[in-house]
Amino acid sequence: MSPPKRHKQQRHFPQPAGGVDHDWFLKKMAERKISQNALARVLKTQPASLSRTMKGLRKPQLSEAIALAEYLDVSFSDVVSKFGYALPRRRVQIVGKITPECRVSALTNRVNEYVDAPSETDEDCKALVFTTANSPMQSYDDGLVFWCPSSLVDAHAFGRLSIVGIDGHDLAVIGTVERASGGKIRVILLNGKVVEATKLLNASPVRWMRSA
Repeated sequence: MSPPKRHKQQRHFPQPAGGVDHDWFLKKMAERKISQNALARVLKTQPASLSRTMKGLRKPQLSEAIALAEYLDVSFSDVVSKFGYALPRRRVQIVGKITPECRVSALTNRVNEYVDAPSETDEDCKALVFTTANSPMQSYDDGLVFWCPSSLVDAHAFGRLSIVGIDGHDLAVIGTVERASGGKIRVILLNGKVVEATKLLNASPVRWMRSA
């Protein structure tokens, strides 16, 4: 009697539902100031193979999608969807807004509104909507930020875009948390301004962002 056949581990995605959003990948590469050849080296694949993947002529490997998400600092679901694959979604409540000053405040409308989030989003994840029309932050207007609120300072918030509560400030802000000299903490807001603080009340990293 012959031994049972072993199934190979699935390393590729099934047939995509849509085409590859090549422009999105080019934009993200431009933001990181990296060429496609250099990106191929990061992903440990051949430039020709990556080029075919970006054109929809080759199915991406799971390891490539994971590495792309980490390197481009976006969610795994974003990468998968931009490759043309549909994933299940989770509904997340919009609980606040982000102003042109990068402050997080309460909503005066859109109460009890829910939006789609990636399937891997935690159950306690919430959303914030940008209300930044007619300001230097206009390009973010009506976009969404997804994060998991916390009363603690998450160690993963340092060096990453986060929602941050600062001692002495009435409202939380969105920015990148960095350690400064003299035991102080620096928060570089999304609009480029810098806030220095001696103590953080809480900080939770942004899980992913979605443009309008």
